[in-house]
Amino acid sequence: MKLLLNKKYLLFIFAAIIILNYAWFVFIDRSIESYFFTISSASILYLVCALILYKVEVELKYIFWITTFFFLFKIFSMEILPVGSDDYYRYLWDGKVLVNGINPFQFPPNSESLSHLHSELLPKEVTYPDIKTIYFPLSQAVFAFVYLIGGESIWGLKVIMILSDILLTFGFFLLLKKNQINNKYVLLYVLSPLVFYQFFIDAHIDILGMALFLYSIYFFKEQKIFAALFLGASLIVKPTFMIAIPIFFFYEKEMKDKLKWLVIPIILLAVSFIPFSFTANPFETLINYSRHWSFNGAAFNLLTVFLNDTFVIRFILLILFILIYLVLLRYNKDVFSSLFYSLMFFLLCSPVVHPWYAAWLIVLLVVNPKLSGISYISLISITFYTVMIYQLENVWDENTIILLIEYIPVIILLLYEFWFILNKKDSRNSFIAIPRISEGFDEK
Repeated sequence: MKLLLNKKYLLFIFAAIIILNYAWFVFIDRSIESYFFTISSASILYLVCALILYKVEVELKYIFWITTFFFLFKIFSMEILPVGSDDYYRYLWDGKVLVNGINPFQFPPNSESLSHLHSELLPKEVTYPDIKTIYFPLSQAVFAFVYLIGGESIWGLKVIMILSDILLTFGFFLLLKKNQINNKYVLLYVLSPLVFYQFFIDAHIDILGMALFLYSIYFFKEQKIFAALFLGASLIVKPTFMIAIPIFFFYEKEMKDKLKWLVIPIILLAVSFIPFSFTANPFETLINYSRHWSFNGAAFNLLTVFLNDTFVIRFILLILFILIYLVLLRYNKDVFSSLFYSLMFFLLCSPVVHPWYAAWLIVLLVVNPKLSGISYISLISITFYTVMIYQLENVWDENTIILLIEYIPVIILLLYEFWFILNKKDSRNSFIAIPRISEGFDEK
């Protein structure tokens, strides 16, 4: 009992040190160096907290106070300009263009056709002003709303971050209660430095898509139409969980239920693009992005050691992911594990993995912790070393050591988890796969 109490207090101590990292960045030093060192150190502490969390019980009152205290720091970040990414300039520009009745997919920011919208800030600060937007329709609608309420300031976007956080936190409690899972696992979201820095400092729109997908999971069993609508809405923010459609489709036994997953999200996604398709190709930049861009890709960087043709590498990785995905669809009867591992392997096979891409894993990890995923969302923060060097020295160069530190532990843990599964051990006795939300799904 004494050891258990010590571990619980140790959890609180490490959580407090994470807060001190935030406080240093928020109140004392907002430089890119401070950003990198505080997110990196806080991420290691977060990994330790996750390991301790599995071993201890945390009373609801403590969960409430920790959640409230961390939420206050999110409020404190409202006026902070992003440091690790400048995507928000593109968000604000797209919103400004749409508010003025122009299709944001039609012209790049530096187009003469948009010169009457130029200001001292925008689009001067937009990265790649010669490239058209890549963001999906619901994101565009949010950008327009943000511009309407806040103009070219950051606070409008931060309001969206806060509202999405409230939706996520409330949704996690609902989902945990519904599946009779310990409320303590909401702290895997609350304590995450990746969440704090990527959404409440750098203001990436992904958090809205995450919240919508969470409610798709929540309504999955009893109210499938609502669940399919939330999935479709999430896809219109960002198509990360397109991989969920076949998983949900093959899970269902009745054809009418299968069709809900196949038809509703796809129709919603397609209809959302119609208004933008009359004057432009909304997928032009997305296609270009998928063909030519790369950053922090595990398998991609490995294959570049042996192959020079990046098109061939991308094709190989696409085939590899499809094969792995088909195996998961065929043999994994656990819906939630299928979602987690599908997204995990998608990220590992992707040529581009920015840290906020990996944050989507948290939606799955809170209700079904996997050490491979928790390690990934912790270690991926060190990739901001590349961003720091670029901002300080104007040199963009991925560091091989950073990549090895990030991915080797994750790959080892993934292999162990699959060994564990293949040997049919009781996953509920291990941190790698507890608790199993799919137990609730399987009662049909």
